[in-house]
This record gives sequence, structure tokens and C-alpha cells, in this order.
Amino acid sequence: MLIQAEGEKQSAPDAQHQALWHYDNAPSSRQPQTLTFIPWFSWANRGEGEMRIWVNER
Repeated sequence: MLIQAEGEKQSAPDAQHQALWHYDNAPSSRQPQTLTFIPWFSWANRGEGEMRIWVNER
């Protein structure tokens, strides 16, 4: 089971060349993107339980 929604992907220029923890206020661009969420029970199958996710909203 997959859950899909339409959203936006935010990309920063040259982000792949920076350290993961690098903080920069450089302008970013947004492109339409289909978001795919894979419920925990399908991904790891570690038993019953709740899953909560947060998605930033603009």
C-alpha cells in the first residue's frame, strides 16, 4: 500500500556539494512533485503500531 499526494520539491543550488548539516539561506527553487509515502508496516514490517509523519506546509 502506497499513499501518494501532489506537492512541491524544494531544491537548493549546489546542495549536493555541501555537508548534510550545512545551513544556508540561499534561494531555493520549487518544482511540482508527486510525493510517495510508504507506511511503516509495508517498509519494515516490524509489527503493528502507529506511524506519524510531518510534511512542511508552505
